[in-house]
Amino acid sequence: MRSIGVIGLGSIGLPQAVFLSRIAGYKVYGVDIDKEKIRRLRDKNIDLYTDDPEVRKFFLESIDKKMLIISDDYEMLKETDLAIIHVNTSYSYLGDEQDLSNIYDSINKIIKIWSIYKDHEKTRGVIIRSTLLPGSMRALYRYIKDTSDINILLAYVPEFSREHNVFKDLMNPSRIVIGCNDETTCSYFEEFYKDLYMRRLNVKVPIFRMSFEEAELVKYLSNIFLATKISYANIASILCERINCDPYKIMSAVGEDPRIGKDHMRPGLGFGGPCLPRDLFSFTSYLKKLDLDHEIKRQIIDFYRSIFEINRWSINKIVRLINESFKYGVGEISVIGLSYHSKTSDLRGSLSIEIIKKLLRKGFRLKLYDPIHNAVKKAEEIFKDSVVYCKDLEECLETDLLVILTDHEEVKRLSLDKISESVRRKIVIDGRGVLIDRRKEFESRGIKIFFIQDVIS
Repeated sequence: MRSIGVIGLGSIGLPQAVFLSRIAGYKVYGVDIDKEKIRRLRDKNIDLYTDDPEVRKFFLESIDKKMLIISDDYEMLKETDLAIIHVNTSYSYLGDEQDLSNIYDSINKIIKIWSIYKDHEKTRGVIIRSTLLPGSMRALYRYIKDTSDINILLAYVPEFSREHNVFKDLMNPSRIVIGCNDETTCSYFEEFYKDLYMRRLNVKVPIFRMSFEEAELVKYLSNIFLATKISYANIASILCERINCDPYKIMSAVGEDPRIGKDHMRPGLGFGGPCLPRDLFSFTSYLKKLDLDHEIKRQIIDFYRSIFEINRWSINKIVRLINESFKYGVGEISVIGLSYHSKTSDLRGSLSIEIIKKLLRKGFRLKLYDPIHNAVKKAEEIFKDSVVYCKDLEECLETDLLVILTDHEEVKRLSLDKISESVRRKIVIDGRGVLIDRRKEFESRGIKIFFIQDVIS
């Protein structure tokens, strides 16, 4: 049985390890340098690290069947012939360099272990799945050639999984992109993915072979295009603020065009999370140093900045609607939805958190609620006792004004009777357009409801 090492058991790496062991049937060794995380996972305390019930279920099964072994010790990888790296490549918003120290540290430890436990009959490979700027893999390839006396094949296979849907995306990916240095290496890794998907899972997946740099660009340009679509949808919001129209109807019709599509085309609070804002920022910084025609470079950078600015507009617009509702006074606000997406507890890059911080600085009293318990626990680490945490949605309705920042199913079923009885100012601000189809219903009960395109007179 082939054994695989997965390095970095984060929001993507952990589901990857579970998928490869329980679904694909490989023997998997998961390594993470976070000793506390490893201790909790060994105790089968996985709830803190995933919101996906399938990942939880299959993790426990993999551990029980000893198909997945986890540790903070790289020596576990001695028997493996393939290592998949999912470690963080942080990028400072204050600096202009991507930090690849985690990648190089992982590579050094792999080389050390594989050098000690040499097996000349084995071909060993390393797959990098972390997001890397163009040129990073080429430098890593040279580094391995210069520092290692064993033959290691290297590929860049960017992941395109959505954190809130990662397990399903791993089981049925849209495509596999393999960035490599030569045909022999590409064939080695293509054979692995054919074995994984076509033979083991009977899933047909398009596989693209290309250079390191091409694969690095595929990842960045894919994410930036998604951010572009979200900001583009909010151009309709900006226009409808002046023209008095419904951006949701407009973009719904626009998205029916198969050349455009409906995904990431809904107006409202913009993009957040750990990937899209970071990737747009880091790639813009990368472009500044690239040898391009000055005017073309300026236009591209200005275009990317406009994506950022429209995203900022959506945050500021929600805050402005709140201020105008209180006629620039203060009061109590209940905020529903804390994470950047309704199916995750991840608060990294969450626009909800940014809005909450702005409201606290303005002196508002806040009550917070999210149906995903882990999101509330993470918010407690940020805000401590500066806010009130509601145990359920009904408790949060006892407030002056209700603000919706995530499109949870529970919010769609909000009771008009309870809002009318409990929300003292009878004002709801819906930053996601969750209740756009119930607008007339709300207004008929004397409840004012405002969306991203609205102006408060």
